[in-house]
Amino acid sequence: MPKLFSSLYKKLPEVDRVFNPGLPIIGQSDFCTLVRETLLEEAEKVVPRNHNHRGFGVGVALLGYKSEEKPGSIARWGLFVASNIRLPGNVRKSGIRVCGEMAAMDVAHAEGYERIVALAVVGKPQPDHATHKRYPTLRPCVPCRRFMAEHRMPVLDAPLFMRTLDRQRSDTISIEELLNEQVPGKRKNRSLLG
Repeated sequence: MPKLFSSLYKKLPEVDRVFNPGLPIIGQSDFCTLVRETLLEEAEKVVPRNHNHRGFGVGVALLGYKSEEKPGSIARWGLFVASNIRLPGNVRKSGIRVCGEMAAMDVAHAEGYERIVALAVVGKPQPDHATHKRYPTLRPCVPCRRFMAEHRMPVLDAPLFMRTLDRQRSDTISIEELLNEQVPGKRKNRSLLG
């Protein structure tokens, strides 16, 4: 059973009441308001647990959803957190790299949660290798985007909440918006969704 943190646990009956699986998630403002700060806080808490030889920490929190559980059941919801791991060495040859987004998604999937309905990423902004832009908040890397596109566990209209470690800047986009950004390596820099 995933660990449900007390701040979200107290909100789950309200989250379950306002969530409508038949409507676009990012348009459900009551749902997004309830989970946004909790997910960002939980993601921020795990940043210090990162293991990165460069000192670059990323924290991730995601809210998983099981549709087979009966409405009103807290078991429908699971909170999963992870941080990044990167050991010295050439990542392509012998280095080890595990992104927090991939780790959290894998654990949620292994626990039987078939949908990710909200995802939060906290970290220091880096140049975005997918779009060659510098965003005010950290976005998932290209391998994470490819993982999300292939995994199909995230709901495309699920919100992606992003915030800097100093809490000065934040942003929210949908998973679909993230995956529709141009990605190098795809034929003629097309989006991951085709």
